[in-house]
Amino acid sequence: KIASSSTLVSGSTSPSFLRSAVLSGHGCCLCCSNTSRGCACHRARCLRGWADGVVGEIEKAGGKAIAVLGDVGDEKTAVGLADAALKKFGRIDILVNNAGIESVPRLLEDIPDAQWDRTLGVNLKGVFLCCQAAARQMVKQGGGRIITTASINGFRGVENLVGYNAAKAGIDGLTRSLAVEWVGDNIRVNAIAPGYVRTAHTDRLIAHDVHAPAS
Repeated sequence: KIASSSTLVSGSTSPSFLRSAVLSGHGCCLCCSNTSRGCACHRARCLRGWADGVVGEIEKAGGKAIAVLGDVGDEKTAVGLADAALKKFGRIDILVNNAGIESVPRLLEDIPDAQWDRTLGVNLKGVFLCCQAAARQMVKQGGGRIITTASINGFRGVENLVGYNAAKAGIDGLTRSLAVEWVGDNIRVNAIAPGYVRTAHTDRLIAHDVHAPAS
């Protein structure tokens, strides 16, 4: 039960999502992903303000929380997130992999290497790194629960989003593999695969008319 668990939540830069993290009655370690390349200092200040607000709400409700600012595509951030939670709460019961970025809609032949690497780095490698860091502790303590955020785009063709789609398909494969690999360690791994949810990210995609499966 989340109400009596130590929970890690990676992502997002959205204050509306951060506020949804106020469902932990015991401990919650939030990782706010600073994945933007532009206006880094201003963005970091905004993220810190949002995160601190959520920490305050959790503590006001009687729980405990800390916030870690970083890039989940960086191994140091993933390890630091797990270490911070362990130091604060003594264990890691649940990991929610929710950090992600959208791709700039482009045809495959027009995608720069840097965009491909960044999209896969955050959306797929970030999940791998957070799972790895959290599972090391879960194995030691006798179990845990991991939730990954896939997408319907991982199961169907959507034009101009090949990097994002590939990353989400990869999350599906990663989740299935880890569920089998860690079953003997009492670590349950599941994915959710939502459709479009109205956010600032999906509004930008809708503006590019990226919303329908390829025929």
